[in-house]
Formats: sequence, C-alpha cells, structure tokens
Amino acid sequence: MPRSRALGIMVNAIKGLYISCDIPMAQFIINMNASLPQSQKFIIQVLDNTHLFVRPDMGDLSRNLRRRATLSAFSLVINEDDAATSSDQRINP
Repeated sequence: MPRSRALGIMVNAIKGLYISCDIPMAQFIINMNASLPQSQKFIIQVLDNTHLFVRPDMGDLSRNLRRRATLSAFSLVINEDDAATSSDQRINP
C-alpha cells in the first residue's frame, strides 16, 4: 500500500507548463492573464516573481512568448519536456 494512502493523505495533481522567466516577462504574462475574461485565464499559480505554472494547452502562447523574448531583452525558459504537476496546495506569492 502506498505510504500516502496509509497515512490518509490525498494529493491532487494538475498538469501544466512551468515557466521560468525574468521579472519583467513574468509581469507581462501576469498582466496579460489579468486582462482576459475568467474563462480564458491561463495562469494556474504564480509561484514567485520569476516562476509561473500555466495550463498545459498554452503551448502556442509559450512559442509566441519565446519569440517575443528572443526579440527583446526578456529571459524566458519554459519546461515543456517534463510533465509538470502542482498539488492543490496554494502558494501565496
């Protein structure tokens, strides 16, 4: 029996993309998300000033942001290779 089940601990996982970027790019992404209607918001969790966890279907957004980062001084790394997950514990930025 898995240890978490033996202890009665339930973990909920959410699949998504982990974005690591500099502060200006993170603020750009956060502001873009805030300007959208609730049904279109894509940020699952703001982890800290330079790390975001977004919906996995935002691959097109990540490609567009990479292109924008390439054309500017922004720094952006999106880890699409790993199946990133987040428990439903919330981290307050």
